[in-house]
Amino acid sequence: MGPRSAGKSLDRIDNSKGYLPGNCQWATTKQQLDNRRSNMVLEFKGEKHTLSEWARIVGLSVSTLKNRISRYDWPVEMALTIPKDGQYKVVLETLTFQGKTKPLHVWATLYGLSAKTLRNRLKSGWSIEKALTALGKRSSETSSHKSRRRVYYAWHGMIRRCENPKDGAYHNYGGRGITVCEEWHNFEKFFADMGPCPQGMQIDRIDNSKGYYKGNCRWVTQKVNLNNRRGNRVITFGGFTGTITQWAEQLGINPRTLNNRINRGWPLERALTAKY
Repeated sequence: MGPRSAGKSLDRIDNSKGYLPGNCQWATTKQQLDNRRSNMVLEFKGEKHTLSEWARIVGLSVSTLKNRISRYDWPVEMALTIPKDGQYKVVLETLTFQGKTKPLHVWATLYGLSAKTLRNRLKSGWSIEKALTALGKRSSETSSHKSRRRVYYAWHGMIRRCENPKDGAYHNYGGRGITVCEEWHNFEKFFADMGPCPQGMQIDRIDNSKGYYKGNCRWVTQKVNLNNRRGNRVITFGGFTGTITQWAEQLGINPRTLNNRINRGWPLERALTAKY
């Protein structure tokens, strides 16, 4: 390795391999961080490659692919399949609506529009709100667009918590081996299999030890979802046995309130009988 230069530390060139001659170098902290991000492993259609290898395969720059995954939270399929010729248009063409900033094509999907239609409306001088919410020929589009948005949010959240280690819920999903089937990395396929999401419903896995796929998912209420979650603790008191959600319903309090009381070490009787 030779002498270590000031401000540098040991770094593996290929982070999928160990410390061995030919795979180590002295590098600055910035170089190490860039190298680690570039060696993030992505799986798509049964193939596993580092981010830098995928960039070479699909003809993108490493920085473009890294931004799609880390900065913009694109699903892997979208990040790898949007063509190079459209990368700047897609990545930089963003809209801010109701305090949220997303790529134009994502807003179009949420509101049941094509990106071309949305772009043309904006070029014609329409406000963002009008461009997104204006009805077509059928007034029934309103409810269908809202349902499609609910499905999209459920799909995006499902992908994120299973595949993005930065997501706050990742340790309960991707971190313990819960995966999304390959077909459902395509939003339209997911939408076709699950159908519209009724108002007030959430996606739920019937068997929480298994992943997200057609035969294991359904739309349910929050109450059903909470009761079905892994590790939903069961409480027995005064001759009645039920989950925290069921107890909270009986007591007329929020399930989170009851859960917090127990986590803080409250005696069971006090947790179940205190009014506030």
